[in-house]
Amino acid sequence: MQTMQFNFRTLCRNAAERGGQMQQRLLDALDARHSVKTLPEFGIERAAQLAGCTANHIRNLEARGDLPEPRTIEAGSTQRRIYNYNEINIIREIIGKRPERPSGAGCVRVVFSNLKGGVAKTTMSLHFAQYLAREGYQVLLVDADPQATITGAFGFIPDLDLDDGDDLFPALTESPALIADAIKRTHWNNLELIPARLALQYTDWRLSQPEERQNDALGPPPVRLHRAL
Repeated sequence: MQTMQFNFRTLCRNAAERGGQMQQRLLDALDARHSVKTLPEFGIERAAQLAGCTANHIRNLEARGDLPEPRTIEAGSTQRRIYNYNEINIIREIIGKRPERPSGAGCVRVVFSNLKGGVAKTTMSLHFAQYLAREGYQVLLVDADPQATITGAFGFIPDLDLDDGDDLFPALTESPALIADAIKRTHWNNLELIPARLALQYTDWRLSQPEERQNDALGPPPVRLHRAL
């Protein structure tokens, strides 16, 4: 009879490492990470349409040095100018067509919420945020779903890229000011993200406790996110 001995802690650590490696390989095969995601690119005519001016106006601004030198790609025997949404926003800034918040106005908050699952809350939230960013608005997208589908759409893997504090939990349970620490940059210069993690599901239980409902410093749970934003 043979007896096998092993260190259970080492076994668990090795299993976790291999699981992380497998998860990384799957992500590499399916989608780009947040650090290498890119925006769609298009020619000068589409860029002018989005910016609200003519293609010749963009060419003139570039020739005068008012705009950065454009990126180009080879198109047969010519060099074709290409732009993305971030560069469109630079053009809007220069020609004075970037949307601005009226003086003294607060930010607009849009919530996609429904107690039923599978009704396109995530899809609508993601597309609406990207649409606003495409139009030149400054956007903060808050993922409050522990499934973190929106977070994944921006190339973040919660288990690999996020730590404690990288979600809404501290802002809702400790101090509204901590929400600033959770904000992540994305491949859109004007769209930032507060990501979600599976651990966020603990927030519902925490906020339902009597001591949380009676926390005078933070106020009632329903208004804490409003104060943080």
